[in-house]
Amino acid sequence: MPYFCRLKPSFFAESLGSRVSDLGRQCALLRSNEKILSRRFRSVRESEASLRRERRRRRREAAEAEGAFAEKVGALQR
Repeated sequence: MPYFCRLKPSFFAESLGSRVSDLGRQCALLRSNEKILSRRFRSVRESEASLRRERRRRRREAAEAEGAFAEKVGALQR
């Protein structure tokens, strides 16, 4: 006779109940973690977009400054 056949029916109910409650807690924890990670991801994505805009602006400013510098040097060489 298998081992589980010798167990009392109340054992299965308690075991199943505790397993269900454990799984419920795990689901709640995973949902909470998912929300936290989603917020963090959105924040990082917004930060990245801001940094990319700043980088484009700085490159544009550097190109303009380089152009103005070359223009002044060219004027001085004449």
